Amino acid sequence: MEPQHLLNRRAEFKFYLLTNTVKVRKTLPLKELSTQDSFLFVKTTAHFIALVTAPDLKTARLLAKVALEGRLVACANLVPKIESHYWWQGKIERATEVLVIFKTTRSKLLPLEKVILANHPYDTPEFVSFPLTGGSKRYLDWLTASVSKPKR
Repeated sequence: MEPQHLLNRRAEFKFYLLTNTVKVRKTLPLKELSTQDSFLFVKTTAHFIALVTAPDLKTARLLAKVALEGRLVACANLVPKIESHYWWQGKIERATEVLVIFKTTRSKLLPLEKVILANHPYDTPEFVSFPLTGGSKRYLDWLTASVSKPKR
């Protein structure tokens, strides 16, 4: 049998609510949650992550801006100062790059790839994607709404 403190921890659902720039931590007992709560994990096949590397922050910011303005992504995270090691023209190379993590939907993936290829300085820019299998319902709903045309 598991110790009581571990059972109690499992009986609680912890989530973080981000309001403006202040993080508020809230703990709810599992029994208070229902399937109607909009922050619960849901399965998805409609949402994707795309990874793109850029040579510098200026380029990464440009790619993020173009993708966001075109409503091709809901979010772009820029991770500076990654060290990449790769084969290029028969030699092993190394470079400091910026990783851009794009959150998008299946329907926006191909247009996003076209925009990245059209605006990227590399001959062969990295553009790889993978499907999300799930996430919080509220976040996935926000992601979908963010890449949709704004309602007037």
